[in-house]
Formats: sequence, structure tokens, C-alpha cells
Amino acid sequence: MILQEIQNLENKLIYSNNCGSSSILFTEMMHKTSEWIDKENNAKEVHISPFKVELDKQVDLVAYHIESGMRTEEAILSIGKNVTDFRNKLTDTHHTILWAARKKRKHNRNY
Repeated sequence: MILQEIQNLENKLIYSNNCGSSSILFTEMMHKTSEWIDKENNAKEVHISPFKVELDKQVDLVAYHIESGMRTEEAILSIGKNVTDFRNKLTDTHHTILWAARKKRKHNRNY
């Protein structure tokens, strides 16, 4: 419904001589477009896979163990996962988290 109204306003603007930002039609079209975008954004819920949520938790736990002094392989085994399978599931973000944990462990060891 709102999209049709926006298209009608756009057609009126195209055939109007006054189509600048001072135009009432232009202002109305901008408001309708904003309402339509807000309505569309609120209608869509973001779905996050429960498997991704669980993997994120596992990566955080492994990172905690690494920061506490464990080697990466030991930390992965401590949460009951196969090292190769676990590493194959990791994303770039997960790799960055584990890299930061190793860096933190090295820093902690020096102090």
C-alpha cells in the first residue's frame, strides 16, 4: 500500500515542474519512503542459527582457557571437541578471537 503511494508521488513529481526539495510532493514522498523503510526493517527479524550461537560460546570458552595458560590444542580438547573438526568450523572472526587470546596469554606470561 505505502509502496504504491510512493510510486504515485514519484510519477506526480516526474510530471511536475516544481520537483526540488522545496516541493510539497517531494517532502511527502520522502516521508512516505521513510515510513515504508521503517516498516520493512521492523518486519524482518534477524535469525541467528543456534549452531552458530553454540560455536561462538565454545570459541569464547577456548579463548578463556588459552588466556589462562593452555595451548590451543589443549583448550579445544578441554571442552570435549576434536581439534581438527573444531578448527574446520572456525570463521575469520573466531580466528581473530583465538589469536587475541594467544597474544594475551603471552603478555600474561611476561608479567
